[in-house]
Amino acid sequence: MKIETISKINKGELDGESTLDFALSHAEKVKEGVLQSWFKKEASRNDKALNEFLLIEIIRSILGAEPRCFFVLLSVSRRLRALLDLKYVDDLERYKYFKRKIKNLKGRLREISKRSLGTEGDESFAFDSSIVTADLNGYRNGKKVKKGEYDARFTYSTTKGTVIGFQTLLLFNLEKFSVRKFEIYPINASTKKMWKEMVCDEIGTKGGKKKTVIADGGFFAYENYIQSANHRIESIINPRCDCRENLKEKLENMSPRLELFEIHDPEKKEKVMSEMKNLVSSIIEKSLNYDEYKKKRSTIEKIFKIAKQIYGVKDLHVYHKEGAYWKIFIGFYFSCLLYQDLKDEKINVDRAVGLFADNTDVW
Repeated sequence: MKIETISKINKGELDGESTLDFALSHAEKVKEGVLQSWFKKEASRNDKALNEFLLIEIIRSILGAEPRCFFVLLSVSRRLRALLDLKYVDDLERYKYFKRKIKNLKGRLREISKRSLGTEGDESFAFDSSIVTADLNGYRNGKKVKKGEYDARFTYSTTKGTVIGFQTLLLFNLEKFSVRKFEIYPINASTKKMWKEMVCDEIGTKGGKKKTVIADGGFFAYENYIQSANHRIESIINPRCDCRENLKEKLENMSPRLELFEIHDPEKKEKVMSEMKNLVSSIIEKSLNYDEYKKKRSTIEKIFKIAKQIYGVKDLHVYHKEGAYWKIFIGFYFSCLLYQDLKDEKINVDRAVGLFADNTDVW
């Protein structure tokens, strides 16, 4: 990426040449660092076509280009043709054909290796939910949503009021700036169920390294703290104002997990009990001082912002979970890669999002 491009973005100034340079430089990093080894098994023809399609969408989303305009640009830009080297989605008709077909490949997305652009670390996470809205076309569809015929549900948005959408959950690695786990849950899903499946079952351990997860007050539940402690997870969850004293009492008096009673070596048992006591003390102290961790957790909100404003993860024209899954997952995944690249190039994230925002025609 040219130094001039980085400077212009940080100043909030962007012209066509700099926009193209940024889009192609980012796509080149994704192609070389991620997509070439995306699939754990040998890539099929469809996998290779999927990679080409996604690279096209990455560039389109940043440029804000309609598909027809993109392929016109492809015909006149030697650098773009050399970067993409398209073999399976190399013209507008094949692009349209593959876009119709891609819904049949969504199962492959669950098998990919969720790689990142070279950052390291696997001990600190943020966990949050976001409502991804669906586009409600007509009164008839509204009646079907109300009857429960669709997976999308009516819910309340603090900015838009009543909307229809999907509740998405993201476990985000705060060191790699990458997706650890993504899932769609029913609007009325239990907080305890989501925490157990998304956090404890995913990164919990009985004897490995301790992990840290930061979450807002929406995930407050005494059981979530207790489950976390029993899985060696330092859960920093914003407690409700009227539960702060109860939190300390509940955790200090929590029952030790059953596995501790199976340890017969007195020294090992004492060590494990001491580690558990220190972990619980740390959970209490940090949760009661949650404001100190707000800024660190806010990174996950930037991922949601990039996904919705740059990659168009909003107002989806789908109402079922399986149809929405691949669109939302890809949007979140590539938002993480874009965030990694912006941080690596020392580009102001908020300024870049403002410059490249408002593309609503991706995927």
